[in-house]
Amino acid sequence: MDKNIARELAVAAIKSSSVLTNLLPSLKDRCRPGEYEEMRKSISGIAADISIEVLHRIFKEHPDLERELDEAIRSGRPLA
Repeated sequence: MDKNIARELAVAAIKSSSVLTNLLPSLKDRCRPGEYEEMRKSISGIAADISIEVLHRIFKEHPDLERELDEAIRSGRPLA
């Protein structure tokens, strides 16, 4: 895969997973316990799928891209 396309896809995957995961505390406060637990499991599964099915494939082909995005996340720079 072209590196620019890979970067765009990886950034979208990371952001999507982050948005869903960041909803969990709010869901915990506003949902019934059983309802929250179902959503937590679903979101965890989706985040794992994104990591395995998208990110692992991209980073296997472009390991430098993984380092680049990890550094951006650690330093607080926006992903682009």
